[in-house]
Amino acid sequence: MIHTACPLDCFDACSVVVDKNNPTKLIGSNLNPYTNNTLCPHLYKHYFEAKRITKPMVNGVEVSLEEALDEVANAIKDKPWLLWRGSGNFGLIQQVTNLLVKEANGATTKGSLCDGAGEAGIIDGRGVNKLLPISQIKKSEVVVVWGRNIPVTNPHLMEYIKDKELIVIDPRETKLAKMAKLHLQVKPRSDFYLATILARFIIMEDGEDKEWLEEFGSEYEDYYDFTRGFRIKAILEHIGLSLDDIGDFLLMLQNKKVVFLVGAGVQ
Repeated sequence: MIHTACPLDCFDACSVVVDKNNPTKLIGSNLNPYTNNTLCPHLYKHYFEAKRITKPMVNGVEVSLEEALDEVANAIKDKPWLLWRGSGNFGLIQQVTNLLVKEANGATTKGSLCDGAGEAGIIDGRGVNKLLPISQIKKSEVVVVWGRNIPVTNPHLMEYIKDKELIVIDPRETKLAKMAKLHLQVKPRSDFYLATILARFIIMEDGEDKEWLEEFGSEYEDYYDFTRGFRIKAILEHIGLSLDDIGDFLLMLQNKKVVFLVGAGVQ
């Protein structure tokens, strides 16, 4: 058996086991409790349907394997070179190129164009940048899914949220939205205004963590003044929700252990 990982750039980062005698048989590794012996349809679809590069090519012209390897060797031989990775697929398998770089005495960058700047902003604004462990989702009582279609993007997560009080914020009435206790069906591209009015009401009701804000967001009172510059009635009309919707949302969060799962993450 060969232990590997799915090459797709998904949230789940599935552990995969391949049978040497039957390479078309893929199963989820039982060594990874998150994958738990199952794989999502995305990997199977790409594995059996995606077009593959079956022959070496140089500048779009088909060549022999020996010619292709010679071209690679000539490109990096006796020259200092750098592997730069800053956008696109960040899947685990994409890091296999680091092995080639190491053997060729090349160099790699640290961080990326995207994540580096995002992390710096998060640390500056929140004090720490941490990924949300699955264990924290297990401990939660309420899960807020904002702009994310979990059954499609990372179906393994469904096992961890199925027994939680679920709030979904999504313009679409997805399968997940139909499962939710509360679905805030905002109008497209109105998330900013929803976040603004939620922040305003939380501060109005003294629901903010003042000690944390004093340390990491000392100008939060200025932000509150900023939110007051928006008329509540106008915002509600713009986002397509009612005042009762906002009240229901905030009521579900009161004195609860809450986890937010927002799109591809908040920066």
